[in-house]
Amino acid sequence: MRVLILEPYPGWRWVSITRYAETVAALLRDAGVTVTRARAPWWGWSLIRHPSAALWTRDPAVQAARRGHADTVLIADLALAHHAPLFRKTHVVVAVHGLLALDPERYWAGRLERLTKSLALRAPLSRMLEADRLLAVSDCVARDLEDRLAVPPDRIRVVPNALPVGISRLPRGAAEQVLAQAGHSLPAGARVLSVGHTVAYKNLPLLIDAMMQPALDGAFLVRAGERFGPRLRKQARRLIAEGRLVELGPLSGPCLSAAYSACDVLAQPSVAEGFGYPVIEAQACGLPVVCSDGGALPETAGETAIVVPQRSAAPAAEFARALAAVINDRALAERLRRAGWNNVERFAPARVAPLLCAALAPP
Repeated sequence: MRVLILEPYPGWRWVSITRYAETVAALLRDAGVTVTRARAPWWGWSLIRHPSAALWTRDPAVQAARRGHADTVLIADLALAHHAPLFRKTHVVVAVHGLLALDPERYWAGRLERLTKSLALRAPLSRMLEADRLLAVSDCVARDLEDRLAVPPDRIRVVPNALPVGISRLPRGAAEQVLAQAGHSLPAGARVLSVGHTVAYKNLPLLIDAMMQPALDGAFLVRAGERFGPRLRKQARRLIAEGRLVELGPLSGPCLSAAYSACDVLAQPSVAEGFGYPVIEAQACGLPVVCSDGGALPETAGETAIVVPQRSAAPAAEFARALAAVINDRALAERLRRAGWNNVERFAPARVAPLLCAALAPP
């Protein structure tokens, strides 16, 4: 089988999709599939940041696929699905990582972004429905496709994300040394890790409120990913004043594994997730997880994390209590750590690869 993976141009909001494309490419090649990769722009902003994107269709891999010299084109995210009609001679599969972008109030930050990007998604959503097959990364996403967009179940295949290449546990001391060599110094004390970007659905205001609860006095919030903007920094001013906010910035490779390995618990309070990469990455590094019940998070974590309902009477206080319980109860932390390792086996490349190959194979 010959597969072209169409992925976005680099950008901080595309980090997880880029990693998805990298992981899928590695899985397919290990399974004997011929894989090529090409980049495509979402909308005008891509052309501003990457002028060469205007010529993306001249990529030899793209031209070959358009002539039918590929069996399948995998579009790595629904935001690029408006390019599907270019590949009329091939089998087109669109990977769907979630439909939260259909809820602008929860997804985008600010009125201008909600308006412009909601408009920019109209064409991709329309063309996505014309694809030969949709690949959902969780049962939760599959249900959303059926319920919200009336996609027939026989056009959907569920293939969970595989654990990204290079994520592995390090001894705590070694992890701290890796970070130190990269210029990152972690304070002594309890460390609550948060990973990812800062868009609204990540629910970081709740996490900031949780960190300021009495149960977490003295604990540090360690951020890996996009740094806080003015709004979040204003809300976190007490944490900042107390020196309890540590922003590492975007991390990858050994530094990302080191961040997971050097902390005490992962906090994932998202309003919704189509999958939740940080959950399995943390568990692969032996880090216990506390997450919300948003979207696919309970599905991804299984029964191996502490899941805090979003509709609780006092969600920030309850989230804080859950984080504190993991920090202060070694037996609980060890139980979650061992359960997490077992859970990650569900997303091992050897288990995901056959499902992926089957989902991409033309009828």
